[in-house]
Amino acid sequence: MARKGRQKAAEAHDVAAENVRLATTLLAQHPIFTPLLYRAAVVRREGNLCPHDGWAVVTSDGQIHIHPTRRARPDEWLYVLAHCLLHLGFGHLQVRERPREWNVACDRYVGKFLAEPGPPPGPRPLPLERGLRFHHQRLARRDGRRRAAQAGRALKGRVFRLR
Repeated sequence: MARKGRQKAAEAHDVAAENVRLATTLLAQHPIFTPLLYRAAVVRREGNLCPHDGWAVVTSDGQIHIHPTRRARPDEWLYVLAHCLLHLGFGHLQVRERPREWNVACDRYVGKFLAEPGPPPGPRPLPLERGLRFHHQRLARRDGRRRAAQAGRALKGRVFRLR
C-alpha cells in the first residue's frame, strides 16, 4: 500500500515534465518564439519519434517530439525547444540533395543564431533583455540628438518654406 502512495506522489510531481512546461512558458513570452510556438505542437510521450539517446526530433508538419523522460534543467529545455522552433521558422525542413550536409549547415546556422547577442534564449538572461532595450533606446536618443545638432549646424542660416 505504501508503494502505491509513493508511485502516485512521483507521478504527481514529474520534474522532467515540470521543467519542459517551464521552458515552454518562457518561450511563449518571447516575441520571436511566441508565433513559432503557437504554430508548433510539442509531443512528449512514450513511443514518439525521439530516439532513446536524443533530445528532440522536428517534423516538417510542425511537431517537435521531445524525449519523454529525459531530466534536464529548464534552460536546457529552453535551448532545445528554441533550436527546434528556429528550424521550423527558417524553413530548414526541406528535402535536399545532400541531406546530411544540409542538416549540419542548418544546425550550425541555428546554433550561431542562438549564440548571437540580443534576446538571449535562456531563463536567467531574460531580465537583461529589458536592460539591453533601455541601453539601445538611450543610445538611439543620444545618437538622435547628435544628428539633430549636426543637421542644425548644417542648416544654420537656411530658410525653409512649407507650402
